[in-house]
Amino acid sequence: MNVGLHELGPLSLAADRACQICSTCTVFAGAELRDLLSLGESRENILSGLHQAIVLRAMSLLARSGGVENEFTFTGGVAKNGAVVKALDELVAENYGERKLNIHTDSIFTGALGAALYAHRAIDLEGAEGA
Repeated sequence: MNVGLHELGPLSLAADRACQICSTCTVFAGAELRDLLSLGESRENILSGLHQAIVLRAMSLLARSGGVENEFTFTGGVAKNGAVVKALDELVAENYGERKLNIHTDSIFTGALGAALYAHRAIDLEGAEGA
């Protein structure tokens, strides 16, 4: 689609509707995207459908882990994508009712921080065992 990563969210938010993307396999989803483009569907509507499809898959993980209580936290680089945040917020509200969504401005660093803490604890444990 010749779209940069930084353009995905803003283009998706400009959609007037979301195309339905049914495939869970990325290869088949790619074929669906090409078909939609060849039928004249706008990039914005296709990207909106793609964002919704991704969030629907994430929702199944949420459901298997017990669902969403009063609030939930969304971390990582994808939390900076406004279209994903919007789709997630809408789908959570649809399935669980209104819930508070926590996204820290530095959420992109959550994974790196967790890895650093894990490594730090491992070093502390090695030092304690050797003493």
